[in-house]
Amino acid sequence: GDVSYETSLASANGKSIARFRPQGQQTVRRRNWIYRTIRVPWRGVKFAVSCMLRAQAEIVHSAQALRLLKGADLLVIAGGGQIDDYWGGPFGHPCSLFKWACLARMSHTPVVFLSVGVGSLRSFWSRYFAHGALRLAKYRSYRDDESKRLLSDATFTHSDPVYPDLAFSHPAAKEEAPAGRSFINAGFVVGFSPIAFFAPRVWPEHNEPVYQRYIKLLSEFLTRILEANHAVVLFTTSLMDKVAVKDLLAALSATSVREPQLARLRSLDQIGLNQQLAEIEKMDIVIASRLHGVILAHLLGKPALAISYDRKVCAHMKAMAQERFCLDLCDCTLSQLWDRFTALASEKEMIGGGICQRVGEYRQQLDRQYEFFDEL
Repeated sequence: GDVSYETSLASANGKSIARFRPQGQQTVRRRNWIYRTIRVPWRGVKFAVSCMLRAQAEIVHSAQALRLLKGADLLVIAGGGQIDDYWGGPFGHPCSLFKWACLARMSHTPVVFLSVGVGSLRSFWSRYFAHGALRLAKYRSYRDDESKRLLSDATFTHSDPVYPDLAFSHPAAKEEAPAGRSFINAGFVVGFSPIAFFAPRVWPEHNEPVYQRYIKLLSEFLTRILEANHAVVLFTTSLMDKVAVKDLLAALSATSVREPQLARLRSLDQIGLNQQLAEIEKMDIVIASRLHGVILAHLLGKPALAISYDRKVCAHMKAMAQERFCLDLCDCTLSQLWDRFTALASEKEMIGGGICQRVGEYRQQLDRQYEFFDEL
């Protein structure tokens, strides 16, 4: 009775209001001189308020950072993608580096850029902030020759040294090839680490065809590995790559892989570094796209097949004398992946020994770099 009537009336009114709202808004915007008068100034007011709030937050953060730096002996900036504007533009990472370098100078704290990687600096302001931060440093080194070359327009960097990635100083690094061991069902344990490259939901640039081709290729490759009686462990070295794992599993379900083969597939949740190293230690071969996955495999003396999405991955594989096991993400084929994988599997012991030797050399180089800090 009354309830159904009121419900129907409310529903009818809601539909009428829903139809009226866009029409009413358009009418007001066309005819209301007040709207036309205040529209542009109001946008300016909102922008000004936003700038004021951000400036206030920056002042508070800078004051806190300055107090922190006054109690520090050294500000060390390390890591792969430090000199880069791909994520966030010039007022993202480059501007932050410049701010921290300036605050360190104000607090008389030496700044060190240690084995950093250089990506893209695509604008004037990106180069201005990055060069300004580097110029204020007491010491600078880069993790590969190409990173240093990308800063060649800054003449003060020309005498800076090149040292390996700091990851090769980790205590877990293997300087001798690990002993051989029995394999599960006469097969290998293969670590598989995809990347969400160009994925619409998470990557700065979106290219759905490239991403979908990559996922489809990986699903076909993964199916062939499972059919060859190998066990597969899916893992990620970045939270955003969980999207790629999810999409890969969905694509795998559409292939001809059978239930007994799927039983040899497991997926790891995002875990801490030490746990991740313990898991990679159990693997025989690693297939990865992100540099972190490749480096962690090499750190433990594990052969790796890199499906490269970026220059830095290729640079690392070349430095490790593993460039023949590096394929381009955008144009590699299933037959190429399988050929490289079978070659990697057949030469596993020899390749692992060569990797461990290079890891030992890298550790010695990094030890020499650390000795320099005794003189700072």
